[in-house]
Amino acid sequence: MIHRVTATEAALALVQRLKDRHGAVFFYQAGAGGDGGAPMCYAEGDMALLPDDVCLGEVMAGVPFHASCAQGDRLVGSQLRPRKPALPLKANPVTASFV
Repeated sequence: MIHRVTATEAALALVQRLKDRHGAVFFYQAGAGGDGGAPMCYAEGDMALLPDDVCLGEVMAGVPFHASCAQGDRLVGSQLRPRKPALPLKANPVTASFV
């Protein structure tokens, strides 16, 4: 069985820091660009999900990883890892990369 979303211990520690600082957060992979673009991390309420967006799994307990429907279809059978410094959190952004 493929675990749809995986994260290293370092990534999990950073996600926990983001949760501590911003409250509930989630990742979103849009359908733009050749590879779909970088997953983005948002504080809950900073971005509205669309009805056809899909949840592909959780980065850690309580931190879902969503994707656009089109992107989700392209990612079937893939493992996803948060990567790149794409953290559009409003207050006190953390400068870090997910690779």
